[in-house]
Amino acid sequence: MPKTKNGNEVIRGNKALEAYKLNKAAILEAVKAGATHKDLAKIMNVGERTLEYMLHNNPTIEAEIIAAAMQNVNEVKSALFMRATGQCKRTVTTTSAKGSTVTTETIPPDITAIRLYLTNYDPDFKTMTREEAEIKKEGNKIKRERLEKEEW
Repeated sequence: MPKTKNGNEVIRGNKALEAYKLNKAAILEAVKAGATHKDLAKIMNVGERTLEYMLHNNPTIEAEIIAAAMQNVNEVKSALFMRATGQCKRTVTTTSAKGSTVTTETIPPDITAIRLYLTNYDPDFKTMTREEAEIKKEGNKIKRERLEKEEW
């Protein structure tokens, strides 16, 4: 039997749906800024479960929220690529007794950014742990010794 309140049937997630319709622009901006479901529930003044019910019952709204969140992902992906390929620049201001000098310098490729980018976007890339690298090094050493003994 469905829940009723004041003679009306209570639909799960309806309070969140009404709050979303009233504050759609602010909610999507919060999502773009990195808000979690907990943060959205506070903005909408509803519980997290109510928000989850609303998203489950309204796939178009859920798609809007996911699309807004994906904008951040694309920006970060682009910044990570720029950092990995050394396309980032920074402006440095140096102040001396003669005055200040502004220079722009290119930041060299970042190894950590390269590793992160390849780990996430190249299915064939695998970073080895220190132990795996030691095992591989040891295996190569044994192979080299065998080849030297057989004197190819």
